[in-house]
Amino acid sequence: MGGFTDILSCASSPRERLMGDILRVLGLSLGRLWLAELAAEIAAFRETLGFSEPTSRKELVDAVMSLAGLGLVTVEERIRATYSGGENDLLVGVVDFDELSNALMDDEAYNRYRSILDGIFGRG
Repeated sequence: MGGFTDILSCASSPRERLMGDILRVLGLSLGRLWLAELAAEIAAFRETLGFSEPTSRKELVDAVMSLAGLGLVTVEERIRATYSGGENDLLVGVVDFDELSNALMDDEAYNRYRSILDGIFGRG
């Protein structure tokens, strides 16, 4: 496994599906999200597509770090603003958003999700 297309097309294990869903959600979010937001967005993405696969924080962090190890995302420990002041979190960003966007053009799950959103928000 290496590039965006390889990750998106590989779904033989829950970990590989999670890695693909991380990339899909980052693609929908213009390439950067806090880890806390990423968890919520993946849950919403999966629920919208009609399947639920619970993911622990540890599984999410492991999958993000694997993507970072492949050079597909960056991970920065930062303080995320909250109503109570701030808390430590990881900021996850795509290394090459244009390349990811191109890979997502042919991704069935991503396109199905976008189609559902377009129907809900009347953009279709």
